[in-house]
This record gives sequence, structure tokens and C-alpha cells, in this order.
Amino acid sequence: MEPRTKAIVLGAIGLFIIILAGAIFYYLSQIAKVNIGTNSISTGGTASLRLTPEPFSSPATTLTPTKEESTKLYQGNGFYLRYPANWGLLTCSNSKNFELDPTSSVDQKNVTCNYAVKPVTFLVNPPTECRGDTTITLGGNQVVKSKSVNRDGTTQYQWCLSVNGTSFSITHRVSVNGNPASSKEDFSSQVERIISTMNRSPAGS
Repeated sequence: MEPRTKAIVLGAIGLFIIILAGAIFYYLSQIAKVNIGTNSISTGGTASLRLTPEPFSSPATTLTPTKEESTKLYQGNGFYLRYPANWGLLTCSNSKNFELDPTSSVDQKNVTCNYAVKPVTFLVNPPTECRGDTTITLGGNQVVKSKSVNRDGTTQYQWCLSVNGTSFSITHRVSVNGNPASSKEDFSSQVERIISTMNRSPAGS
């Protein structure tokens, strides 16, 4: 091969290699831009998720009674208790049982009660014996407490106590799926505050 021809061939090969390297560099730079864009989208998603706890904290604050005037008084047969003013009360016409609704302030009176319809249920003199694994003191009351999680994910709290000779079985159901007679938020601490106010009624009342 003549030197001139050889130089032309080598020059063509070199030019091809330069063009190929440039194409590869351009391709890799485009991939890098796509990855950076994807990361920025992911970061934006994470930032938006950080905002989700805020709506959950607000209702808990408004539903927690902090002053005496933010509660209502419920007077039963030989006992009384106080509960948040913006909770609803349901009373039964066919029993002494009653229920509380932490998600609505609407009261319902003299309802025929065949099963629980609100997230918090007070059974008065329940037909079955209460069993629990923990004994705690709430106010001046000795309370037997238990907590269980069902297969559907519903958490059920139960508190059992006696006030002035009257027995109580109190249950609170929490379900993120919005199951009937349950709440999506856990109000067990508020229920225990209510139980701490339970006392015998003053004489003559």
C-alpha cells in the first residue's frame, strides 16, 4: 500500500473513532439528564409526603379537651362522667348502654341499640365478665385494660371498671379502612381521660 493511501485510510479510521466517541459521549450525557430528572421527581414526591402528618395532627388537637368548659356532663344512674364538648352522644332506649362519637358532635337520643354504631361504646352492667391483661388507675378508678388487633386490621381497646356498684365494659375500635363502628384515628388516650372523670353521682342527684 502506498504511503498516501495508507495515510488516507488511517485518517478515515481516526475520524470514525472520533465521531463514534462523540456519539457515545452525547448518548451518555442524555441518560444522565434523564436520571437527574427522575431524581428531582422523586425528591418532589418525598417533600409532598412530608406534608401528610399535618392534617392528622389538627383534628387530634381540636378533639382533646384542655379546659373544663370544653367538656359535657353525662349523668347516668348513680354515676357521671365528662366527655369532649365536640363529641356526639348516643343513648339507647332499650338499655342503659350509651356510645360516644369522637368524629361528630351530633347527639342521638333514645335509639334502639342492637349493636355498636359509634367508635366508643359503654356497656352498663355487661352480661359477660371482662378480662384484661393490665390493671391501671385512671382518676380514682381501678381499671382492667386490654388491647387486641383483629385479622382485618381493626384495633380494639377495652376497659373494665366498677363505679358505685355499677360495672362497665368500655370499648374503642380503630380501623384505617373505615370499618363500621370505628374511627380512623386512635382516641384511646381521650377515652382514658373520660374514664378518669367517672365518679358516683352526688347524693340526691
